[in-house]
Amino acid sequence: MRGHVYHFTEFVADDPVKAGSLIDKFVVVLQNETEFPADRLRIVVAVATSNQEGSWHGYNVLARAGALGAWRHDTVIQCADLRSILKADLKDPAKAEYCGILGDDVIERIDLALLVSLGMGATDS
Repeated sequence: MRGHVYHFTEFVADDPVKAGSLIDKFVVVLQNETEFPADRLRIVVAVATSNQEGSWHGYNVLARAGALGAWRHDTVIQCADLRSILKADLKDPAKAEYCGILGDDVIERIDLALLVSLGMGATDS
Protein backbone atom coordinates (compact mmCIF):
# COMPACT_ATOMS: atom_id res chain seq x y z
CA MET A 1 0.00 0.00 0.00
CA ARG A 2 2.94 2.35 0.56
CA GLY A 3 3.06 4.96 -2.19
CA HIS A 4 -0.47 4.24 -3.35
CA VAL A 5 -2.56 7.31 -4.13
CA TYR A 6 -6.28 7.71 -3.53
CA HIS A 7 -8.69 10.50 -4.43
CA PHE A 8 -11.30 11.39 -1.83
CA THR A 9 -14.35 13.35 -2.94
CA GLU A 10 -15.48 14.12 0.61
CA PHE A 11 -12.31 14.74 2.62
CA VAL A 12 -12.77 16.84 5.76
CA ALA A 13 -10.97 20.17 5.31
CA ASP A 14 -8.76 21.47 8.11
CA ASP A 15 -8.07 24.84 6.47
CA PRO A 16 -9.55 27.47 8.84
CA VAL A 17 -11.31 29.12 5.89
CA LYS A 18 -12.95 25.82 4.88
CA ALA A 19 -13.07 24.18 8.33
CA GLY A 20 -15.60 21.39 8.56
CA SER A 21 -16.45 21.39 4.85
CA LEU A 22 -15.90 18.42 2.59
CA ILE A 23 -13.41 18.88 -0.26
CA ASP A 24 -11.76 16.87 -3.05
CA LYS A 25 -8.30 15.73 -1.93
CA PHE A 26 -5.60 13.29 -2.98
CA VAL A 27 -3.73 11.32 -0.29
CA VAL A 28 -0.57 9.21 -0.43
CA VAL A 29 -0.38 6.10 1.76
CA LEU A 30 2.77 6.08 3.90
CA GLN A 31 2.56 2.65 5.53
CA ASN A 32 2.86 -0.89 4.23
CA GLU A 33 0.64 -3.73 5.31
CA THR A 34 3.77 -5.73 6.16
CA GLU A 35 5.10 -2.99 8.44
CA PHE A 36 1.70 -2.06 9.83
CA PRO A 37 -0.42 -5.10 10.77
CA ALA A 38 -3.38 -5.81 8.51
CA ASP A 39 -5.73 -6.07 11.50
CA ARG A 40 -5.24 -2.39 12.38
CA LEU A 41 -8.18 -0.16 11.48
CA ARG A 42 -6.26 2.98 10.56
CA ILE A 43 -3.39 3.92 8.26
CA VAL A 44 -1.29 7.10 7.92
CA VAL A 45 -1.44 9.19 4.76
CA ALA A 46 0.07 12.46 3.54
CA VAL A 47 -2.21 15.03 1.96
CA ALA A 48 -1.43 16.20 -1.59
CA THR A 49 -2.42 19.51 -3.19
CA SER A 50 -2.00 21.40 -6.44
CA ASN A 51 -1.31 24.58 -4.42
CA GLN A 52 2.39 25.27 -5.10
CA GLU A 53 2.84 27.71 -2.20
CA GLY A 54 5.68 26.50 0.03
CA SER A 55 6.59 23.63 -2.28
CA TRP A 56 10.28 24.38 -1.74
CA HIS A 57 10.17 23.43 1.96
CA GLY A 58 12.07 20.25 2.81
CA TYR A 59 8.93 18.70 4.30
CA ASN A 60 7.11 18.96 0.95
CA VAL A 61 7.66 16.89 -2.18
CA LEU A 62 6.93 18.39 -5.58
CA ALA A 63 5.70 15.71 -7.98
CA ARG A 64 5.56 16.93 -11.56
CA ALA A 65 2.43 16.62 -13.67
CA GLY A 66 2.25 13.09 -15.00
CA ALA A 67 4.03 11.52 -12.00
CA LEU A 68 0.65 9.88 -11.59
CA GLY A 69 -1.92 9.68 -14.37
CA ALA A 70 -4.59 11.39 -12.26
CA TRP A 71 -2.34 14.38 -11.62
CA ARG A 72 -2.69 16.78 -14.55
CA HIS A 73 -0.81 19.51 -12.66
CA ASP A 74 2.31 19.64 -10.53
CA THR A 75 1.31 18.33 -7.10
CA VAL A 76 2.80 18.96 -3.67
CA ILE A 77 2.82 16.03 -1.26
CA GLN A 78 2.65 17.64 2.17
CA CYS A 79 4.66 15.42 4.51
CA ALA A 80 3.94 17.82 7.37
CA ASP A 81 0.20 17.24 6.88
CA LEU A 82 -0.19 13.64 7.99
CA ARG A 83 -3.55 12.07 8.74
CA SER A 84 -4.64 8.82 10.29
CA ILE A 85 -7.63 7.55 8.34
CA LEU A 86 -9.74 4.42 8.35
CA LYS A 87 -8.40 1.80 5.96
CA ALA A 88 -12.00 0.86 5.20
CA ASP A 89 -12.49 4.33 3.68
CA LEU A 90 -9.78 3.56 1.11
CA LYS A 91 -11.70 0.49 0.00
CA ASP A 92 -15.10 2.21 -0.10
CA PRO A 93 -15.79 3.36 -3.69
CA ALA A 94 -18.33 5.88 -2.37
CA LYS A 95 -15.51 7.63 -0.47
CA ALA A 96 -12.25 7.02 -2.33
CA GLU A 97 -10.95 6.10 -5.75
CA TYR A 98 -7.63 4.31 -6.24
CA CYS A 99 -5.42 6.31 -8.64
CA GLY A 100 -2.19 4.32 -8.82
CA ILE A 101 1.22 4.07 -7.22
CA LEU A 102 4.02 6.64 -7.24
CA GLY A 103 7.43 5.82 -8.68
CA ASP A 104 10.39 4.90 -6.48
CA ASP A 105 12.02 8.30 -7.10
CA VAL A 106 9.02 10.13 -5.60
CA ILE A 107 8.75 7.67 -2.70
CA GLU A 108 12.44 8.21 -1.87
CA ARG A 109 11.86 11.98 -1.77
CA ILE A 110 8.83 11.40 0.48
CA ASP A 111 11.05 9.43 2.88
CA LEU A 112 13.48 12.37 3.10
CA ALA A 113 10.65 14.88 3.55
CA LEU A 114 9.24 12.79 6.40
CA LEU A 115 12.62 12.98 8.15
CA VAL A 116 12.44 16.77 7.91
CA SER A 117 8.81 16.90 8.96
CA LEU A 118 9.39 14.72 12.02
CA GLY A 119 12.68 16.38 12.99
CA MET A 120 14.68 13.18 12.66
CA GLY A 121 18.06 14.54 11.56
CA ALA A 122 17.36 16.05 8.16
CA THR A 123 17.02 19.80 7.75
CA ASP A 124 14.59 22.03 5.89
CA SER A 125 16.88 23.51 3.24
